[in-house]
Amino acid sequence: MNRKNKMYHFLNTKKNVFYNLSMTLMMLLLVSGIGSLFYRMGLDDATIILLYLLGVMILAILTSHRLYCVIFSIVSVLSFNYLFTYPQFTFQAYNKNHIATFLIFFAASFLAGALAIQLKNHARMYSQDAYSAQVLFNTSQQLSKAKDASQVFSCTAVQLHKLMNTGIIIYPIQDGNLQPSITYGTISQDMLYKNEKNVVDKVLKKGAYAGLIASEHGVYAPIHMDDSYFGIAGIEILKEQIDSFEENILLSILGESAMALKNLKILKEKEEAAILAENERLRSNFIANDLA
Repeated sequence: MNRKNKMYHFLNTKKNVFYNLSMTLMMLLLVSGIGSLFYRMGLDDATIILLYLLGVMILAILTSHRLYCVIFSIVSVLSFNYLFTYPQFTFQAYNKNHIATFLIFFAASFLAGALAIQLKNHARMYSQDAYSAQVLFNTSQQLSKAKDASQVFSCTAVQLHKLMNTGIIIYPIQDGNLQPSITYGTISQDMLYKNEKNVVDKVLKKGAYAGLIASEHGVYAPIHMDDSYFGIAGIEILKEQIDSFEENILLSILGESAMALKNLKILKEKEEAAILAENERLRSNFIANDLA
């Protein structure tokens, strides 16, 4: 991982941790504040406990890791003990029933958070599946209209740009050699430097087994199907900025592109074979007429 990638990863991690901790603290303050209001209104402890359970479920939706729900659950028990049990504003509990209440409170809070996270993950998976299917359907529809390889490469660049919202550069391959690039969106000069070309050459040498290879300024992947190798796609984005879901869609789009190019190649070979057969038939007829 180069220095630029490390810096992005560090800043992104710090940003996520700060956001999640901030949301945890804000939710604790909000729930404790509402709980204090309920306490002054004379509502019982069960109502306040349910309020904390609601808080941990909302927090599970807003944050990205269950660790923050665990932190919220532990601090919730301490806050409930400090604010709403006798003696107030201490962490002492004289009533034995309170110990059991705290343990059940913590277990219920932890389970509520875990269930909320599980539901959020399932909802995200269903949403991603639907989005992925829609993107691939649109890609397949657009590729089916392509009349030649250049149109397929252009369509592929457009679809990748829509997915990643960044510059795309595609190097077609013919007879094992790189052809002039096709770009879409804004491509910086960084993507045209020698170091980037060296990464493209590396993908070219590895062929269909290259996978997703990161460079200093982007990522590259082959456009291939079986043993047929059609091109190399470059995306001007750091690999750390591509999650596994986007990577899967990206590779699927390249797979659809390779299939379209393969079909065009087969169609061209059939047309050439038909022309050759027709020429051979005409030649045979011409020879037969001469002999007659």
